[in-house]
Amino acid sequence: MNTLNTFDCGFSSPYPVELSDNLGVATVLKTIKPDHLGRVRFEATDWPARFYYPNMQSKVAPNTDVHVVGRQGLTLLVVPQPSKLC
Repeated sequence: MNTLNTFDCGFSSPYPVELSDNLGVATVLKTIKPDHLGRVRFEATDWPARFYYPNMQSKVAPNTDVHVVGRQGLTLLVVPQPSKLC
């Protein structure tokens, strides 16, 4: 996993962003929106999640799969599957 010390996305966090090519697939439990954290189930655990791309103008509804590409602190960074955008 690569660690980045800065991440300018409008979310302030003291934690660095850790990225990977693709950690796996998570299932959305609470809708993920551009300006609000959602929740996902990943590896049998529920996690807060937000979009990796801060300018994403879509939302992802519950029961939809997303790709986990990294994390920042305890928040997973996800990318929606193109056909699953609302």
